[in-house]
Amino acid sequence: MTKSLREAMVTDGIPRVVAAQAWAQALAIALGTVHKKTMDYADGSQIYTALDDVPEKVLDALAVSWKIDWYDTAYSTEQKRRIVKSALTVRRLMGTVEAVKLQVGAIYPGTTLEEWFQYDGTPGCFRLNVNLTDESIIPPVVMQSPAAIEKKIVTAKRWSAHLEGVDYWEETEAAVCAGGYAAMSATLEIWPELTESLEVTGGAGTDALSATRQIIEIYPGEEMG
Repeated sequence: MTKSLREAMVTDGIPRVVAAQAWAQALAIALGTVHKKTMDYADGSQIYTALDDVPEKVLDALAVSWKIDWYDTAYSTEQKRRIVKSALTVRRLMGTVEAVKLQVGAIYPGTTLEEWFQYDGTPGCFRLNVNLTDESIIPPVVMQSPAAIEKKIVTAKRWSAHLEGVDYWEETEAAVCAGGYAAMSATLEIWPELTESLEVTGGAGTDALSATRQIIEIYPGEEMG
């Protein structure tokens, strides 16, 4: 039977006659306990290869160590994780459109960048369409000016390129319900002393709900001769 490195015991590699002895089994258990602890320590030391699982405090420490200027401790854990994971690639691609997309996309997934010739803007400029839909974004979101955002992406963008506009948008799902009702009524007022004619007024309509009502009010007065 094949065992993993974590589950293997000393007794698995020695003759059965020896492995069956009490001293051999005790030694195997003792060494196995130390071995598992060593493996746990090794797993805990994996930072760069386990960025998907490291705790938030490790992400904060890496942001300081790697000098990630666009990192913010107010971001959610998932935003921080995306920033740290993409930081080295952003550094490698500095000065390109892709670097800006990666940097902003790590904070606001789904954000798009448009260069000036794509929207008839000022030559050498660009604009961002910031997506606020992702659930990892912690509200409330502060709407920042293009100048404030440009300071955060200054290390990623080309120095000759300038941010001239930022559009914030968010997608939501909602159910729209519509309905109505119709009513029909008639009122008869009978005054015996003045009865010459009866006037009936009413209205009718149809929709999802209909109701019919009739009110008759009789006011007896003097006896009619």
